[in-house]
Amino acid sequence: MSTIKHRIIFGTQKPSDETVSVRNKYLLHYLQTLYDIKVIGLNSIRTKKFFVWYDKFRQLHNFRKLFLKTLKKFDPDLMHLTSPFQVGKIGYEIANAFEIPFIYEVQQLEGFGDTGNASPQKIKKIREQETTIMYYAEQVITSSAKIRQQILSRGIEGEKILVIPDGIDSLQVPPLVTQAKNPILIQKYQLQNKKVIGFLNIPSNADEKSVFIQLLIKLIVRIPDLKFILPGNNYNIQMLMSSVQPMNLSTHLIPISVDESVSRHDLFSLMDLVILLERDDFSISEDTMLEIMLMGKNILAAENSRVTEFIQNGVTGFYFQPENLENLVTKCATLLERDILRQKIGQAARNWVQQNRDWNTILEQYHVVYERILTK
Repeated sequence: MSTIKHRIIFGTQKPSDETVSVRNKYLLHYLQTLYDIKVIGLNSIRTKKFFVWYDKFRQLHNFRKLFLKTLKKFDPDLMHLTSPFQVGKIGYEIANAFEIPFIYEVQQLEGFGDTGNASPQKIKKIREQETTIMYYAEQVITSSAKIRQQILSRGIEGEKILVIPDGIDSLQVPPLVTQAKNPILIQKYQLQNKKVIGFLNIPSNADEKSVFIQLLIKLIVRIPDLKFILPGNNYNIQMLMSSVQPMNLSTHLIPISVDESVSRHDLFSLMDLVILLERDDFSISEDTMLEIMLMGKNILAAENSRVTEFIQNGVTGFYFQPENLENLVTKCATLLERDILRQKIGQAARNWVQQNRDWNTILEQYHVVYERILTK
């Protein structure tokens, strides 16, 4: 460790403790014990409400001014920039002008996954700009092997790209022996002596929804007292509840939202088995799945999905074959009927998370990267 603290500018989107991502919150706390850190956040820049396009222009203009002002006062040895690309673009241009090495961390890759209403031309331009940022960075960091593959496809050298996965504070989740299903929720949702499957997502289009309903029907035939917890109470779930009403399935479905009355821990504790249906649903955060594993729950996910980065089939969780409904039904029924197997897999999942994904272990990798660049 250096005797004199190096100075680092950390450019990000959300700087405050109230809005910062879980990853950045732990990372900044860790880095501040080792380095002199100045955090600059794009969302901390406030503008008057005129027009959306003008507000964004002024926000970026003022962010650049704040970045330059901080740089001249602080004289950093290194800059750590995180996506979105607007932060990276401004930081890269300043770093290039003042010959300061910088790291670019891809926490959300532009043009990958849901691109909203952006035109193909705009997506192409953004991709090109972000690729340029990564090309000139000393190090590119991402949390996902799948995103790493996308970055490689843009021509960035593999040795420059480092995957530092998301972590979890394992001390926040109690040991398995002290965990129990919330008795108030058990009574509220009439789950006494019931097996419960929890879904982290449900299909939104008609064809996939039809398959989903067939899955419910086949499982209820196998296990008549089965209950299903659905994530939240949004429009898709309301439509699903309406469509299953004539089939007498609604009594088996329980929409529950995480709010002030139901914590994530209490919600997950109700589930005997957790299913992730879609292969690349990035709306489900990795720390959510790690928390489920740390609670000793079994996750059943599609083969070749992103969870295969940290779930080993038959060891810390299970895979099912996409497009094969009978395979999914059989896997679900087998796991629900074999309590000892679920307990064994659940303990292995918890052990793996504690050993490999605790934040203390994960964050040490940043220190290694920083010191390698700073001692060049």
